[in-house]
Amino acid sequence: IQQTFKLANRDEEVMIKEKMKAAETYMRSLERLFAALDESGDGVLTWEEFSTIMTEPRMKAWFAALDVDTSEMEQLFALLDDGHGQVSRTEFVKAIKRLKGSASSVDMFTLQQETRKLSKTVDFLAGAVDAIQTVALTPHVD
Repeated sequence: IQQTFKLANRDEEVMIKEKMKAAETYMRSLERLFAALDESGDGVLTWEEFSTIMTEPRMKAWFAALDVDTSEMEQLFALLDDGHGQVSRTEFVKAIKRLKGSASSVDMFTLQQETRKLSKTVDFLAGAVDAIQTVALTPHVD
């Protein structure tokens, strides 16, 4: 039975090493993809760079190989960008890792929780606006 446990432990170690190697390979692929997209070489992607190079079938295939849908390029760029009109290497890698494949149950749960929080905030703010309107519209006797 000890031999069985030793073999199982080795199998786990091999599996962990394979996963780590796959993750490193994926990261290198993302780095190479960013470098290919960043035609100016300045370390950031602009919409112009992104939209121009994404017309190339090779780039679309590269994204497809990473399991990222490119059918809506403007939406994809907006997801990569944190709001300032360009995408840094760090933003790109972080976002592509999150976009890979379909949404996980953790992603969906997080989205549901954030939606609930936002809904509560909106309800609170709507109540505050109603209260302010009531006070503002109530005639005051001096």
